[in-house]
Amino acid sequence: MSALLHTYNDGSRLMRSTVYELLEFGIWRGQRIFDAEHAKRLKDSIERLENLDCDYHVIVKREVHADGRVIEIPEVVGGQHRLSILREAKASGFFPDFPVTYTLKYVDSEAEAEAYFNKISSSKPMHFDEDPGLMVGRFIVALEKEFTPATKKEICIKQCKTTRPFLYIEAVREVMKDRYIDSLRRTKPVDFAKRVWEWNRKKVVEFGIIRSSGKGDAMMDKCITRNFALAHDDKLPWIAACL
Repeated sequence: MSALLHTYNDGSRLMRSTVYELLEFGIWRGQRIFDAEHAKRLKDSIERLENLDCDYHVIVKREVHADGRVIEIPEVVGGQHRLSILREAKASGFFPDFPVTYTLKYVDSEAEAEAYFNKISSSKPMHFDEDPGLMVGRFIVALEKEFTPATKKEICIKQCKTTRPFLYIEAVREVMKDRYIDSLRRTKPVDFAKRVWEWNRKKVVEFGIIRSSGKGDAMMDKCITRNFALAHDDKLPWIAACL
């Protein structure tokens, strides 16, 4: 169980834990794509696994679901290559647990997550157009800003896994990285987000016309109620339509 050691002025917290617990955390998908060669060089440079016991950074996404449950999802934003070495060692069958420290930061949006990542990332220059993971992050932030409502209760783009009509932001990230990197390179994030907003407005109007004729489905009703149609089709056709 993690223990609090210190709280910094920016609200982040220095935590003490163990390797086994840290390895249970997810990896934030908005960072650089995993570099196997970098991990190998790092592995070759260390003498003992116990030396990999600090300098990890973790964000926690926190959401209140409709039923009142608060869900917290910890994800590593700094140290993924060191963790890959530890994970490989544990999988080999002999791996003693040992204490580690990490810095934890609560975030309420992808924009906050990206800002924190940029703050702690100083080992390499930030060439967004050279790294698909970082480039997609800019589009995620622009989309999130465009659809940010006045109150958090009305947020339809979710950080944690959710059900339709809400949209799980990681599903968007994966589709963009897998299919549309070349198109993203030719598009400004803010322009894309504005086109998505307009696409959503027209789609909600279209659903209203369909439902008034007695056709459609219950999911359309939910989209109309939320004024949000991006998750109606889980294939996310609006991404291609707006690029």
